[in-house]
Amino acid sequence: MPEPENVLAEIGRVLKPGGRLFSPTFMHGENGHSQFWIKLMAPVRPRTFYRRDAEELAGFIAVHGFGDTERRAFRYRLIPLCYLAAKRI
Repeated sequence: MPEPENVLAEIGRVLKPGGRLFSPTFMHGENGHSQFWIKLMAPVRPRTFYRRDAEELAGFIAVHGFGDTERRAFRYRLIPLCYLAAKRI
């Protein structure tokens, strides 16, 4: 998404306090295989506006009103995937 700050503001507006936000992200640069597959899939994958790893995504979400973040990584995949679950403050 080109303006994730606006998206988080809208999610925060409609999500009740204590509600959960679930956000997936590819873990760019996590391993050598991920870089290979990202380049290979470039012609067919959706456009990526930001490349964040799990730590960067958690920090970004925290700055925009969400806390108590849980993370789960799926490292067995060719392109490692992580999801974050954060509570609206």
